[in-house]
Amino acid sequence: MTATGFVPYKGLRMFEDSELDVPFFFGRERERGLVEANLMASRLTVLYGETGVGKSSLLRAGVAHHLRAAASASLREHGDPELAVVVFDAWRDDPVDALRRACTEEVTRALGGKVAPRDDGEPLAEALRVWQQLLGGDLYIVLDQLEEYFLYHQDEDGPGTFAAEFPAVVTSPDLRVNFLLAVREDAVAKLDAFKPRIPNVLGNYLRLEHLDRDAGRAAIIGPIDRYNELVGPDERVQLEPELVDAVLEQVVTGKVVVGHAGRGAIEGEEPTGRIETPYLQLVMQRLWEEEQSAGSLQLRVGTLRELGGAEQIVGDHVARALTALTPNQQDLAATMFDYLVTPSGTKIAHEVADLERYAGAQHHAVVSVLDKLSDDRIVRPISNGSADSARYEIFHDVLAQPVLAWKATHDSQRELDRQRAESERRHRRLLGIVALGAVALVVMAGITIVAITQRSKARSQADIARASQLSALSVSQLQIDPQRSLVLAVEAAQRKPTSESEDALRQALLTARERAILPSGGAVTA
Repeated sequence: MTATGFVPYKGLRMFEDSELDVPFFFGRERERGLVEANLMASRLTVLYGETGVGKSSLLRAGVAHHLRAAASASLREHGDPELAVVVFDAWRDDPVDALRRACTEEVTRALGGKVAPRDDGEPLAEALRVWQQLLGGDLYIVLDQLEEYFLYHQDEDGPGTFAAEFPAVVTSPDLRVNFLLAVREDAVAKLDAFKPRIPNVLGNYLRLEHLDRDAGRAAIIGPIDRYNELVGPDERVQLEPELVDAVLEQVVTGKVVVGHAGRGAIEGEEPTGRIETPYLQLVMQRLWEEEQSAGSLQLRVGTLRELGGAEQIVGDHVARALTALTPNQQDLAATMFDYLVTPSGTKIAHEVADLERYAGAQHHAVVSVLDKLSDDRIVRPISNGSADSARYEIFHDVLAQPVLAWKATHDSQRELDRQRAESERRHRRLLGIVALGAVALVVMAGITIVAITQRSKARSQADIARASQLSALSVSQLQIDPQRSLVLAVEAAQRKPTSESEDALRQALLTARERAILPSGGAVTA
């Protein structure tokens, strides 16, 4: 956001009916007139197109804004708005109650603040009839992103449900309420659910294409021209002419057609020449931010090159979108990318059920990740010829290489984390073993010391016992065999010099001298 509050490019966000968005919405003037004419002339119109083609932006910043401006002018000039436009996309909870609230708010706004009555208990058709009478004209209701209704309320039916209330309004002959159903191309077949009550549900339909080259050029140049009208001379921004052609050349649409099984033959088609609108906005938004941060008042082709071109800008967007996921969601996304992108960079489509099986994950976890990646234009649902399940593919071929690069980095980091964790586990185990070894060593040392001490004590006790035995024998042999008595006494004294062995030795020496066995003053040696 600049000092003026205006940013000329929206990136991947839709254009709203607001003073910040409408002035910069360019390239859809012809489509706006066509959709508006059908909405005003037909009771029911179906608008469909690929994901990312710009349906919501066209309906809000284009159709709704233009009709609301006409209603405001009529209110000022004639005191009666003559019409009101409701744009509704709140499908998650009770859509009938939410639509009532949305109609109340919009009719109140169209009437200049005069509160419109609302009765939650009455049928939707009766409430619409009251609001239509208050308006004194027509009520136009745009049901945007209708595919989400089938996601949240696929099996509902019966009184009070949208499945019953909506057809009752459409088929009521006295109501001046026209509907436009905006739905993704892959979900058009789901409208068959209304056929039993609205047989001609697809009687009037429009297909919204991507921008052609002239419209793409307007979507680049128009916002800058409008921005320059809103700021002072010193803030005006210039576009290098060659930048416009360079950007358009790099955001041309392309397709990959895949067999229903997801692994069938792959056909590449030449670029259509139309412009991938979300990427045009993403590239221009990135260029704007870069030049603004550098203090530049010119959008230059050199900056586009410095940023690596459209492909690199988109790649950076991929990295940011995937980094915003939780670690568990990143792991799940990386696993699904194994099946959505081949190693050579070719995109492959798969049904949600297949991705659940491949990833080994629960349905809600897979859908949650796919929804977030769809919001960031990383993947998109595509038609599979059936209204029962959705198939997803990478949003654009240009995303394949950035996705593979992110996945390679992610997988390398996860492997590094795994090795680091394993190393830490081994280190902890080794520390445990060392600690146990140290404890065991201390215990063994203690046991050894005790054993040595006990052995020493045992030997000492044995020597004492033997000395005592020898001393007793020496004494017993004094009179019988003085010489043997002396030998036993000497051995007892050598074994353990105790008082007992010393007494025995003295007695044996004395007896030996008396018997003249030893000379007087003689010494005894072992």
